[in-house]
Amino acid sequence: MRERLPSVFYSFAGFFALLLACFILQPQPVLAACDISISSGDVITVPSNPIVNRSVKLYATVDPKCGIDVEGTIAFSFNGQIAASEPFSYRAGGLAEEVWATWTPSQAAKHELRIDVKAAGLADAVYEQSIYVDSDSDNDGVGNSFDTDDDNDGVPDSDDDFPLDDSRSAKPSAGFTENAALKNYRPESLMEISEAVADEPSAEFVTTTNSDLTLQIETAAENNEPDFHKERGFVYAWVAAVLSGVLAAYFFFKYRRQRR
Repeated sequence: MRERLPSVFYSFAGFFALLLACFILQPQPVLAACDISISSGDVITVPSNPIVNRSVKLYATVDPKCGIDVEGTIAFSFNGQIAASEPFSYRAGGLAEEVWATWTPSQAAKHELRIDVKAAGLADAVYEQSIYVDSDSDNDGVGNSFDTDDDNDGVPDSDDDFPLDDSRSAKPSAGFTENAALKNYRPESLMEISEAVADEPSAEFVTTTNSDLTLQIETAAENNEPDFHKERGFVYAWVAAVLSGVLAAYFFFKYRRQRR
């Protein structure tokens, strides 16, 4: 017959099995459920359309939803340069933590934002986003991308030949202006004027209009009235010719008489 094991052995084996079962079935820490990552909806810029050389506030919200307390840091970087690093803390089962930093962009361009979230005992989280910083030519607080009058000269950019120069503009209602006239001037305009004068000799004024450039040429009126200026000039020329002939004859005969 097989020798029976002592009862102590069975007692020890049962205790060990129970201990192992308790260890396996013991609730594990909720560290794996903690999530310190942030998404685009967790990041806010104020103002929403940043302007160069003006202060911008960036808000980042962390909501780990952990069963344990969490504390760490949130670092804000722009184009690879750390702009600010702020601490955050989260109470187990508590509310989300919001951290903000101030940044003043020095260039109007697209900047690369990076947010690094770090907490002890948790995997690091990284968030990246491109932020466009606008310029403001007239310094009115509205970026050029949204400003309908960039130079604030009263002329909308859509009608302004020089939208970034408040000393020059093209107002459609201003009549003749330097830029409007020169832009629309065509050399053939003078030919059109000449043709208009030749085709309409009875007109007192001949006007041709090319956009903002307007020229007027006064022509001599042709009607049934005599042109006294032309007749007077003819008389003067006839009298001068007669006098010249008389004087020439006088000196000619005088010269011949002296030769004899």
